[in-house]
Amino acid sequence: MDITGTGQEGSYPAYARVVRTGSPKFHGSRSNPVLVKAPFLLLIVGTVALGGINAARAYKRQKDENPSHNPFLP
Repeated sequence: MDITGTGQEGSYPAYARVVRTGSPKFHGSRSNPVLVKAPFLLLIVGTVALGGINAARAYKRQKDENPSHNPFLP
């Protein structure tokens, strides 16, 4: 018996793929990149929205506490 570095090369073609790439890839198990990116995009949009709401509330509070008589300031 010949023993090589990858184990049983000829009998298990998926084994060589696992060794090279780290995960087995078969033709039917391709992931959709849009489904992978969607949760991260939702997190980013939600974070920006909540930050904008907080900033608007803080701006309004400061404007009410310290009114400015300068017509060029909002």
